[in-house]
Amino acid sequence: MEKRCRTSAYCLSDGTGRHNRAYWLELTRMDENEEYAELYGEMSATGELDIEAVHAEEFIIHLSQEVMPLELAQVRIGARIFVLDLREYSRFRFVKTQSHKRPSPEYRLIAEREEESSGCFTKESDAKMKTVDSKSVGRNVLSHGMGVLDVYMDRLHIVLPSSYATPEEEQAVRRTANALASPRTATWNPYIGVHYPVVSSNDITEEALADSNVICITSGLSRHELLQKHQADLQITCTEEGYTLGDDFTAGEYCLSYIQPSPWSATQQMLVVATNSPRILGKNLFMRRLIMPGYFNGLHPYLNKEIIVYDSKGVRALNFTSIRHAQQKLQGQ
Repeated sequence: MEKRCRTSAYCLSDGTGRHNRAYWLELTRMDENEEYAELYGEMSATGELDIEAVHAEEFIIHLSQEVMPLELAQVRIGARIFVLDLREYSRFRFVKTQSHKRPSPEYRLIAEREEESSGCFTKESDAKMKTVDSKSVGRNVLSHGMGVLDVYMDRLHIVLPSSYATPEEEQAVRRTANALASPRTATWNPYIGVHYPVVSSNDITEEALADSNVICITSGLSRHELLQKHQADLQITCTEEGYTLGDDFTAGEYCLSYIQPSPWSATQQMLVVATNSPRILGKNLFMRRLIMPGYFNGLHPYLNKEIIVYDSKGVRALNFTSIRHAQQKLQGQ
């Protein structure tokens, strides 16, 4: 039987903040239009947390590997699931966001190290700070840890190259775009009934991309005008000869998909699908049909990762943090 630790926290409307901390839960801000706020949480020994928040504008989960000897923990808040990286962070701040689409409260996650300030930041300034940090450490800090599902949690544009080298290349890219524009689910009724907009890079402005997540599909950076302008912001270098992942260059045919902060907005994300071979793009299972993973059996070994590589070595998935940890080990850190 799982051991569960139940905690609750309360914050009074007079602003005294009494009873706002209980074990690993801390209620930091309540709805100013309400007289009380309540936070209730359960934590299992297997790293699963269930949180119920009432009138809570902001709260913090204090959790580290000293408390829970795991690398990752999974948090469920309503219908949303977040993954906490306990290897790098020990304080996880959840801030309520405004959503007119869903009646239940929505929260965004801000992961903090212990030495970071616990002050409240605005959404834009905080996201900008973390986007800059993500470029230096190779980590997508805007991610909820859900992999490709993170990209589909907001408005979305799929942007294609403005030109193609061959008809076969155009056919493969457009086939992939149609598959990503109409994802399915791994449930009894797999059809979602959506088709996200697909545009060429010369048919949409950068201002239009600033308010949505983006999927960019490219088989040559020079033929994708928008990506070419921001190639310095791309976290993986892809060329016609091969790709560079971390410090390692791999030559040959490949198809890469990876998620990183969007270069057009400090609060949005971008999925890049890059290849140097229309043939291998068409053979990539995850690019032929996108089936959103369910979470009845835990996290998906590929689609819940930030990077999926398909080349002559086969298919493998990893996160940017895995690359950084491997580099540190090689350097003896």
